[in-house]
Amino acid sequence: MSTPSSDPSDAPRLFDTRGDQPLGRTYVAVLIVEAVTLVALWFFSSYFTGS
Repeated sequence: MSTPSSDPSDAPRLFDTRGDQPLGRTYVAVLIVEAVTLVALWFFSSYFTGS
């Protein structure tokens, strides 16, 4: 059994974010996937409506 600590940083965390790398590449990848998805939806919409 561990001893209680008065340091709030020792409290259990719901998400362990220590050591996370910058997420810049992830954000760019998400934007690219969203753009491709929107273009694909627009293409299918225009193709099947005959416009």
